[in-house]
Amino acid sequence: MLGLMLVVLGGMGVASGCAGFAFVADFIQGGKVKAAYVLPTDKTLVMVDDPMGAVPNSQILRTITTNIEHYMQREMIDPVIEKNKKIEDPEKLESYVTLIPSDKIYGLEDEVGEDFAKMPINRIGKRLDADQVVYVSIKSFTIHYAGNVYRPNATVEVKVIDSKTGKRLFPEAKKIVDRTMTPPGYMLKVELPYQGVNFDGPSIELQLRRELAEQIGKQVAEVFYDHRQPQPGDSLPG
Repeated sequence: MLGLMLVVLGGMGVASGCAGFAFVADFIQGGKVKAAYVLPTDKTLVMVDDPMGAVPNSQILRTITTNIEHYMQREMIDPVIEKNKKIEDPEKLESYVTLIPSDKIYGLEDEVGEDFAKMPINRIGKRLDADQVVYVSIKSFTIHYAGNVYRPNATVEVKVIDSKTGKRLFPEAKKIVDRTMTPPGYMLKVELPYQGVNFDGPSIELQLRRELAEQIGKQVAEVFYDHRQPQPGDSLPG
């Protein structure tokens, strides 16, 4: 695995005209980055979308999705399950988020065909029996190569949508003055360290795309739980 120096610049998007946003640093306290939003302990569907065609293939979207689910399961769900095993009184058991398998999205897409692209996010969630949808939109995804140096980076937008009402739970939508504009979601800038190579080969590009996808998944999941502040030299699990 290539070593990672993680750059986390998560923040609420600030619109300027129809485009443009600013990244606001996450609140850091005592070496811990606080969760930007605590998900209600309901049935949750993770949906990753690429409306702008930023990623080169669908496998990258699946890698992002499975990594979001992996870290949410490991950091938000499994610890509560283990804690509940030690509690004898049923009334004292803690509730936790339940993940709806994201593979069900592909089944629904096959079922409805071309109409799937027109379905509102909350309707997709409702059809798959989810109470809420963690919707991740890929805005950019590149491993820009110049001067024998790769510069992998991506920009993603995160929203949480109530499946029943269609209301955006996170980030909370402010009062809309101009109804032709949609308030931005929670923006994340994801970067891997510059990687110098002596050749421009397909194998290193495939590796960097995969690692960037894995890192996107990790940082999206971290939006929803307190986590350690990234340190220089941190690496993704192999």
